[in-house]
Amino acid sequence: MGLFSNATANKESDTLNLSPAEAFTAVLTTAMAADGYATDEELRILRDNLFSMQLFKPLDEEARLHMLERVLKLLENPGPEALLVGARSVLEAELRETAFAMAADMVTSDGDLAEEEQSYLNSLRDTLDVNQDMADLLVTAMTIKNRG
Repeated sequence: MGLFSNATANKESDTLNLSPAEAFTAVLTTAMAADGYATDEELRILRDNLFSMQLFKPLDEEARLHMLERVLKLLENPGPEALLVGARSVLEAELRETAFAMAADMVTSDGDLAEEEQSYLNSLRDTLDVNQDMADLLVTAMTIKNRG
């Protein structure tokens, strides 16, 4: 079952109030959940991003953990679609592309792109308003990166 199979959020009325760091984390956590389970590699990518990106530098470890817990609760309710719509409203275009690239990295980290993951990336591309050509390029690059 895909991540968005039970999503019912209205893109106009259910926009969440997220910080930029929460919005970016939202994209990565939905990517991690795209095929229904989180691999060790996906968790490593999430952790590495929470510790290495400039966006997260002002946050100490406790604040990062609190932020992640909040995002995971929002992933359950109101759900992934509302979470991503909220993320889109907060992230600037360049960060939306970066988030999409990291999500593509996460879903291809096992060397395979399952049907649910491809569907997720298509929905994510549309929700984040990432250009189709750019999205295709990013998915191809991450697929190549994660082959070995």
